[in-house]
Amino acid sequence: MRKIFLALLALALAAGCTQQASEGPPLQAGPRVCWSLDKCIRLEIVSTPEAMQRGLMFRETLDEDTGMLFPYAQPGYPAIWMKNMRFPLDLLWLDARGKIVWVQENAPPCTAEPCAIYAPQAAATYVLEVNAGFAGENGLETGKELRLDLG
Repeated sequence: MRKIFLALLALALAAGCTQQASEGPPLQAGPRVCWSLDKCIRLEIVSTPEAMQRGLMFRETLDEDTGMLFPYAQPGYPAIWMKNMRFPLDLLWLDARGKIVWVQENAPPCTAEPCAIYAPQAAATYVLEVNAGFAGENGLETGKELRLDLG
């Protein structure tokens, strides 16, 4: 009986890291970022120069349990603008280990040029874009360590 209990407990703990940020069904396998055992979101990873330039432009929404991740080959100060965006975003710059080095909350869509440019004040290897308000709601601030599962 104890073995069955331990097996069920292990399954429950393993399933905990697959929960999305808002209470709901487990996330499918694939790229994701987690910041606690039960707080994870899916990642859309962009890696081609064209996809990195386009990002979320012209999209109407971003699912609440999803973020877009921009990986860079070398640490630097990657800048983001909100040209052709239709909704505001929180922008999080991460170092190679997944630590948040800079946050720009509630970056609004650009409605007239010149568009504002958002850049970190510390070197970053990744930029994570999520819906506006997401960072504050989930305690994602400078210094917080995230776990990137890019597999």
